[in-house]
Amino acid sequence: MVVIPYTINTLLCIRYPSEKFATLDLAMLDSLFGELEIYKMGAPPSFLKNGGVTRVVG
Repeated sequence: MVVIPYTINTLLCIRYPSEKFATLDLAMLDSLFGELEIYKMGAPPSFLKNGGVTRVVG
């Protein structure tokens, strides 16, 4: 799944070499196994809150 964000970034860089700036926050939840995968590209840190605990992501 990591390939998709990097492919999108490459295509944007080819099409708009210096004209655009984009960020990406992508979270994929596997509810069957209770796993969360988080991908961040070019964005400031995010926060993940679970109960009373807050963690910085990215």
